[in-house]
Amino acid sequence: MWLHENEELLPPSSRRIKPQNSRRNLTISNVVKADEGNYKCGLTLDDGSYHWADFTLTVEDGDSKNILVAVQTPVSTMHSSSATLAVKTSIKNVPPTSFTWIRNNAYINPANDPKYSFVNYRKGLVVRDVQESDAGTYTAQMMYGKIHVRADVELRINTADVEVRPENSPLKTVVGQTAHFLVTIDSVQSVPWKSIEWYRLGEDGKSRERKLTPPSGRFKTPDNRRKLVIQAVQKSDEGFYEVEVKHKGSVVSAKVELKVLESKWVNSQ
Repeated sequence: MWLHENEELLPPSSRRIKPQNSRRNLTISNVVKADEGNYKCGLTLDDGSYHWADFTLTVEDGDSKNILVAVQTPVSTMHSSSATLAVKTSIKNVPPTSFTWIRNNAYINPANDPKYSFVNYRKGLVVRDVQESDAGTYTAQMMYGKIHVRADVELRINTADVEVRPENSPLKTVVGQTAHFLVTIDSVQSVPWKSIEWYRLGEDGKSRERKLTPPSGRFKTPDNRRKLVIQAVQKSDEGFYEVEVKHKGSVVSAKVELKVLESKWVNSQ
C-alpha cells in the first residue's frame, strides 16, 4: 500500500504514478509541484504485523508555470470569422475530461451552445461567427489528479480590414545584384509607415530571426516601407522574409522568398 499525505494511492492512482516491482517501488513520471510531500509504503507480514516506510519528495520551484500554457496569445481574428484558441501541457497522456474552458466565470458547454466546439482533445476551443462581444479572455483549466492549473488566452477582434499582397515573390537574383521586394497594402483606412515591419525568417521559414526595420546596412525599406531592398545580395540572403502590418486592431502578414542563383542569367524557370 502506498499513501501520499495519508491518502491511499489506489491502483491505478494516476497514469503518472505507478507502483512497480510488486509494489515495492513507486515511480512518478513528469513530476510537478503538486506531487511534493510525504509518502508511505505499508507492508503486512504473515504474522499480521504492519510496518511502514516513510519517504519525502521535494520538488524545486520553477516548473509549475509551464504545466499549461497558451499556444498563442493574443489571438486576432476578423469580425464574423472563426477563431481557434489553444493551450498545451507538459504532462503526457492527459485525458480530455481533464480540460474545461471558462468565459466570464462560466463554464463553456458546446453541447448547449453551437457557437463553440472543442478540438484537439479539448485543448483547443473554436469560437464561431466572432462578434465584438466575444473579445476578451478565455481560461483553459486542467484538473488532473492533484494538478489544478489554468492558462489564459486573449481573443481580439480586428476592426480594420487589411490585405497584404506580395507582387514579385519568389524573387530571383544573383550575387552582387540588388533585390527589390514590392508589396501592395490595401485597407479601408490609410496605413502609416510606422505600422509596417519587415523580418528575416529562419531556416524553417517560420521563426523570426532578425528585424529589418528601421532599415540599416544593406537592407532598405523605401516607399513608406512598401518595399524591401537588399543591396549587394549575398548567397546567405537566400530564404524567406516577412512583412507584418498592424493597423487599427488588424494584424496581417505575408511572406516573400528570395532565391540567389549561381548563374548570371536570371529567368523564370
